[in-house]
This record gives sequence, structure tokens and C-alpha cells, in this order.
Amino acid sequence: MSNPGVRIGVDVGGTFTDFVLLDPASGLLHLHKEPSTPDEPSRAVAIGFSAITGRAAVDPGAVQLISHGTTIGLNSIIQRKGARTALIVSRGSKDILELGRCKMRDPLNFFDSKEVPLVPRSHVIETDFRLDANGNVSVEPTSAAIATIAAQVGDLGVQSLAIAITNAYLAPELESRFAAQLAEQLTGVSITAVSSIWPEIREYERAMVGLMNAYIAPLMQNYFASVEKGLATQGFRGKLHITTSNGGTVSVATARERPIDTILSGPAAGVVATARFAEVFSQRSAITVDMGGTSSDMSVITEADVEYSTRAQVGDFPLFTPVVSVSAIGAGGGSVLWVDDFGVLKVGPESAGAAPGPACYGRGGTRATVTDCYVVCGLLSTAHKLGGQVSLSYQLARDAVAVVAAQLKFAGPDGPERAAWAALKVATSKMATELQKGLAVRGIDQKGYALIPFGGAGPTQAAMLAVEARLDRVVIPESPGTFCALGAALSDLKRDFSRTIRQSISGTEAASRSLAAAIKALKSEGAGWLEQEGDLLIATEYRLVADMRYRGQSYEIPVDLAAIDSEQPSDQQLTQAFHKEHFRVYRFADEKSLVEITSVRLTAVGKLAHMNLATIKVKLPPSTERPSRRIFMNDRWHEAVVLDRSALRAGQTLPSPAVIEQQDTTTVIPGDWTGAVDSYGNLVLQRKERT
Repeated sequence: MSNPGVRIGVDVGGTFTDFVLLDPASGLLHLHKEPSTPDEPSRAVAIGFSAITGRAAVDPGAVQLISHGTTIGLNSIIQRKGARTALIVSRGSKDILELGRCKMRDPLNFFDSKEVPLVPRSHVIETDFRLDANGNVSVEPTSAAIATIAAQVGDLGVQSLAIAITNAYLAPELESRFAAQLAEQLTGVSITAVSSIWPEIREYERAMVGLMNAYIAPLMQNYFASVEKGLATQGFRGKLHITTSNGGTVSVATARERPIDTILSGPAAGVVATARFAEVFSQRSAITVDMGGTSSDMSVITEADVEYSTRAQVGDFPLFTPVVSVSAIGAGGGSVLWVDDFGVLKVGPESAGAAPGPACYGRGGTRATVTDCYVVCGLLSTAHKLGGQVSLSYQLARDAVAVVAAQLKFAGPDGPERAAWAALKVATSKMATELQKGLAVRGIDQKGYALIPFGGAGPTQAAMLAVEARLDRVVIPESPGTFCALGAALSDLKRDFSRTIRQSISGTEAASRSLAAAIKALKSEGAGWLEQEGDLLIATEYRLVADMRYRGQSYEIPVDLAAIDSEQPSDQQLTQAFHKEHFRVYRFADEKSLVEITSVRLTAVGKLAHMNLATIKVKLPPSTERPSRRIFMNDRWHEAVVLDRSALRAGQTLPSPAVIEQQDTTTVIPGDWTGAVDSYGNLVLQRKERT
């Protein structure tokens, strides 16, 4: 299918569920923000789908594809609200979750306690089944042993089960067969064979990936079923894809089997949209900041390429699967203000969430938040509904901030404004510090990089953050408040496959032959998956990365194999590629040391019909007159011009200070910045030269 049909991206957040509708026939991108329904998140998806198709005058049955991202799985792990789960391990590994890597989370904090395992030790069941270091069965479970284990699982009354057999990554099919045998005796229990999810070395990390998959599987499977049912009642007949942590999407059928792949999908989708944006709009190197209600996340785009990682942290637990590299860097719009015992103003990490939310929402919240500070300082207007849906109360916001002002002893008529601005400075400093640390770890000089903010609060905070982080340029796309939903709509199908090899590259070509065989098997597996994912694909692509290290090292670095002949690789090609990458990362290479290859990963990509961002125009609500107003910045009042973004035109120079309002966000241009609208409709803010 060469021509794209109507496509919708959905991103479920704590406060709003965001929608974008791309209509190639009209060349328009329509936006909608639907208040989230935390008690039943799928309800907001169905309501919002009906609303956006109605706004765009599109027949629901004509929608070809919905790509949907959600943080439900992530939140259930962080809040420990997943399914009642058990874990089966080989005998001798019962304490695998307690032992972990035997590391302190914070070596400098002697009061830090060990994380509590995701499932209690009483729910870890041992079996004699195990494989040796070569993948051969050492002890195979008998029918009686399987029946005994099934009875133990049944007695625990669990909803879900993960199976992590020692060395099973070398022969995942054996672990899967064991899972199938147990499934015959455990009706109604969701079972995850860990090595079928991620067959790589390192028992603890592999067990955690599979355990988290099992922990969220019943919840996510029920959610997907509810979404499908809700959309069907609204007339949707197209394909439903779910966004994934690696910046792609998968069919809902794959997501049911592998919900762990969706766990960090929300932030990843926003970064994908930024990379497409950077490529089209000639800002190829950028620092992204996604500022939502609870937190702010950073990622780096270099030469329009997304940065990936094979390690991430999900609450207290490690996630060792390929993900878009996103780092939490600070506060969100719902972060609560508080004063510690020493009279020091703090912002977050506690969040007011969607319920009761910031005080200005009028939903029962009484504690001041960052959003309340925006309202008190005049950066957000109470004359217009947030996201077109939520009314804001200036008086409730000021009353909440006044409590903090009294604790800080900020007297006088401007006390609440001074406290609000102080809180915004604290939040900005907190974010800038983490952002600069993230850049330092990556060895990046921010010169030449622009800040691309998105999320509901990103453009409001952007100029303040850029000053603190020593960035001189901010580029704001037309629909920043729904950017993660846009990224979902633009994402291709993508899934990662892996094999562990564990061989030294000695010059005998044995390692290269093993690599070639592994790649052949992975390509066959990837091709089979792509074939079953549906009929919307116009092309396929395979990307290969090998994890390599110097012999004796504990951890590897990923080496791109794009320049290697995958059918006939040579030991020399592999070692040269590794030395080159090691030098790039660490600025040295030890070419006399023996190199090992531990794993190879293949990313199978199914290309969807291309949507050209340069030709898509955002359909904003019609312009209305905006009176100028006073805003409080840098501890004093300023008269700011207020502009409606829908009325701005390409090439227009913008005054400052100014506040630019649109349905999904508000952009603030301080007096020491200039603003303009580029030829594509993006806002470009430039810091004035400092004297």
C-alpha cells in the first residue's frame, strides 16, 4: 500500500489523553486533548477518537491506523499495582531477586536501603530443571515434577507467572516448552517464558525483564481489549498499533504477548517525532525536553539520529532491552512546592497528579504546584481552558502559593508572586543541572544544539531553562503539547531480536562464522514477525548491532554492524569496528587486547507510508483577540503582548516580552529573547546577545 490513509496518534497521560489526526487528503493535522479517565483509561481513548474524527469531519471507518502509547504498564510497576505474580527459577536461584547485582543504588548514601523485590520470596518457586553453559539440558523436569510445580503455583493464587531457567537464553525453545506444559495445568494464569522475551546472558537482568512482563501482562491485556472494544463501538475498523520503548510500534497482538516492550513508549514517541522534525526543518542537532504533569524527560538528537540504549531504569528495577535513551531531568507541571525544616524552598518530586491536580484546577487540590506558579505569574491565562477542556482559577492558585510565601516570609502584596517566581527558578535550576550532567556523560558540547521543548508545559518553561542550561536557541513546533501523540502516528513498526554468542575474536574466523549463523537466524525470525504484522507495510529494513568488549571486561559497548558484510563477516572487520567505536566512546583503543563478542541484536523495521511533515499544516482553532497583560518575571512586573498562535504567519517577527497561546500549550518569550515564525510555522526563539 503506497498511499497513507488517515492516521491517528494517541498518547495517554495523567491529565490529558492527546490525539493527533493526520489527513493526507486535506494536508491537515488536527489536534485534540481529552481529559484522562484514570479509573478507566480506555474510556478517554474512545471518547477522544469520536471527538477528533468529528472535528476533522472524517468517517471513523475511514481511519486506516491508530498508533497508541500509554504509561499504564510503567505506572503499575512504579506504583507496584501489577498482577499477583510468581517466579519459577532453577534450584539454587531462589534469592535471585534479593541478591540482584549486590550493589548499593547510591554508594554515597549509607542510609539507602535495598529495593523491595517485585514479588516476595514466598512466590519464588524452585525447579530442578536447568541447562548447562552450552545450552544442554542438565536436568529435565518429569511429568510428576511439573504437576507438583503447577500445584504450588495454584496454591499461591497468582494471576501471572514468569519462568527463568538457568542458561535458558542458549535454548529458549526448551523454556517455552516447559511453559506450555505448565499452561496445560494452570487455567487462567498468564505465563511468560523469560527467554522468549529477551534471550541474553545475565540471569538477574533477564529474569527482571521477564518478571516485569508477567507482572503487567494481565493488566495490559485487559486494557488492550477495552481499547479495541471502545474504538469498535465508535466505528473504528482499521489497524491498532501500540508504541514501544524502542521508538517503533507493534500490532496489538504482539503487544499482548510482550507488554514489556511498551513500557517506556510515551517518551520514546516524542523523541521519534523530534528526530523527524529535526530532519525536515534543518535543526539536525537538538536537545529535547518533554515536560508533562509529573516529570520532565531529556533526550539528545545528533544529526537527526535518535540515541538508543540497552539499559534503562524502571522504578527500582533495571530494564535490559533496547530503548530510546531518555533521562528524567526534573519537575513537571504538577510538581508540588514545599519548604523543608531549614526554610529552603523545594519543588517535587511529589506530584499532584491528575486528581486532585494543581490547586488552580479546582478539583480539590490545595497544595501549590508549578502550574499554579505559572497562573500566579500571569504566564497562563485563566480566560482560556487548559487544553481546551480544564478551567483554571487564579484565586485558588494564589491562595495555594500564598501558603508557601508565608512559610518563606515573603511579605507584601507581591509575596505570592515572588514565591511563585522563586519556585520556577528552583525548578529551572534543578532541570538545568540534570540536563548538563546528561550532556557531560555523553561528552556533548551544547554549542550548535537547539532546545526543542514539548509536552504541555515545555514551551512555557523553555526560555527559562535555556538560559540556565546555556543554550541560545529554542525551536517550538506547531503542536508541542501533543508531540508524543504525533510521534506515535509517525512511527514505523519495529521490534528487536537477540542472540547470545560469547566468543573471542581470535583470527580463526570461528567468531565470525557464529555471528553469521546468528544473523541468518535473526533475519529469518524478524522476517516472519514482519510478515504477520499486517498489510500496511511498504518496505522492510534490518539493522544489526553487536555487543563487544575487551576480554575480561564486565560490560560491553554496542557496535553498529552496518558496514559489515552480514553474510560473510571477518574477524578483522569486527575487531576494527570495535576499536573504532571504543575510541569514539572512551577516546582510546587497546588494539593489542583480545576482543570478545557477546551478543548480536537485530532490529526489524516495517516501513509505513511516509507522512511528509513539511507539507502537513496544523489545524488550530480560529484566532480570537488577546488583550495584553502583566506577567511577573525576574522579581518584577512586565507588560507582555499576548498573541494567538493561530494568527501568526511565516516570516513574522514577534515582540518581547510576549505570551503565545494555543490550545495545547503556552509559549513565553522573555524580554531578553527575540522571536520569529519560520517558513514552516515553527516558533524560533533566539537569546539576545549579552553585553
